[in-house]
Amino acid sequence: MKRSTLLAVLCLYGGALQAAPNNAEFLKLDTNHDGYLSQAETSVLPGFDSAFKEADANHDGRLGPDEYIKAASLYDRARAAKYIDDSVITAKVKARLLANLGT
Repeated sequence: MKRSTLLAVLCLYGGALQAAPNNAEFLKLDTNHDGYLSQAETSVLPGFDSAFKEADANHDGRLGPDEYIKAASLYDRARAAKYIDDSVITAKVKARLLANLGT
């Protein structure tokens, strides 16, 4: 991995770590105020389903505050990885276009 790519990965990953979920985010998503999040309540977050399933440790179909922290971390990592994949592809395409312009 090139140094610039590695630096970009570390910056994005570090940003995801700093954006750790807090109680306010959990409470905002808990629309029925029962102290848990259902899949219906988290459906406002696109692509959160896989993180929800992985973080639901007791398999009761809902997330408590601790499970939500894990789910939010998984979700943020997946979003960062997607962004990095897209930026790497974009950089490769631009490099090829510039190389073709030079020939």
